[in-house]
Amino acid sequence: MGFGRYPERRGCIEAVIFGVVIFFAFTCGLAIGVFYGHLMAKHRRYLEERALLMPILAADPAFARVEVGEYSDGGAYLVGEVPTARDLDRLSDRVARTLGESRAQDALPGVAVNR
Repeated sequence: MGFGRYPERRGCIEAVIFGVVIFFAFTCGLAIGVFYGHLMAKHRRYLEERALLMPILAADPAFARVEVGEYSDGGAYLVGEVPTARDLDRLSDRVARTLGESRAQDALPGVAVNR
């Protein structure tokens, strides 16, 4: 098959090609798995935060026009309107107690007072 005087090299070359193919398949599978796992971790964070935020929104009629959205990099945010500035302060306090101060700042910029 074109190996000339060294037919014993054919088996060696086939083994190297097989090794390269296996390595490539393993590397691709690992990369896809890591990417998919990272994507699911982001979505899981959103689901967890949404589960914490929904009871807050459902408990007060002033928050009826506020909805939960999903950040593309994971986590939840709130968007919508509340009737008064006092309602917005109350919502901000409840979200901060539930998610923590830093996450509350990220979650609330989409909520405004209805004028």
